[in-house]
Amino acid sequence: MAKYKVLVSFETIIEEKIHSSHLTRLGKNPKIHNIKKLSQEKNNVYVAEIEVIADNWRIAELKSLQHIRDLISLLAIKGDAFRIIISRTKIKNLDLGQQEHTVDWINHFFGIKDGIVRNNFEFENKALSWNDKWSYGLREALRYNFLAVLSQDFHISLVLKYSCLELISAMLFNNQKCLLKTKFKNEQSKKKKFLDEVKMTCKKYGFTNDEASRIMNQIQSVHLINTKRRLKKVLEKLNIDASLADIGYAIRQRAKAIHLNTSPQNDEFMKAFHLVDKWVRKALSHLLECQE
Repeated sequence: MAKYKVLVSFETIIEEKIHSSHLTRLGKNPKIHNIKKLSQEKNNVYVAEIEVIADNWRIAELKSLQHIRDLISLLAIKGDAFRIIISRTKIKNLDLGQQEHTVDWINHFFGIKDGIVRNNFEFENKALSWNDKWSYGLREALRYNFLAVLSQDFHISLVLKYSCLELISAMLFNNQKCLLKTKFKNEQSKKKKFLDEVKMTCKKYGFTNDEASRIMNQIQSVHLINTKRRLKKVLEKLNIDASLADIGYAIRQRAKAIHLNTSPQNDEFMKAFHLVDKWVRKALSHLLECQE
């Protein structure tokens, strides 16, 4: 175990907002829990100095980054937006007196030094040539995907990517039929009889009026095609190969991501994320290449 000094930089996000238009600045030398010093540089960039005991520099780095993520998550409750500048993280072993060094994040995460160099913009140029005709749904799907790419959390990215997939589904499968309307088409008397019998059954088994009403609403809102098969049809329409088993797996993991009451299984979330991410990328590319 050793004591490390970690410098984590973060900045104010300046972006168009619907709910707020203010630019948040932090006061001089604020006292914040477990942050030894917080200084401000130019252009609304802040540097937090954190001292942490850890087995090695990577653990010290992860603990410090998590602390700043927690801080900016709390600031976001009041609409104040900040993000970490990951490439400026610096670490020093105070016990050994090692010189401060900047983490080589590209090499650390990807094992490469140059990253990805983009020279071909044929796809982007083709899509931008008709962006004045993009539908509202397509723009929203692109926005959700953009936010998913920015997120540093696989669980949040999974939820956003899945929401993007649902938006695409709504664009291509927007006339969802209800099961009861289809089953009792032009037979309203039979439909009424069925619902009356369900209501009587609810009362027979002791459901309150409110509970029975909620059950009735659920029954009447059931779609003719379930979510798994609907997404399958949408992906097939876009020439994307996806099994019902994989779609079902992604749906379950997305549900876990928004209803967590236990520690998440990161390998399961990552598998689901990579599935949905692959489908969304192909779907958006297909939609943008097929000018309508």
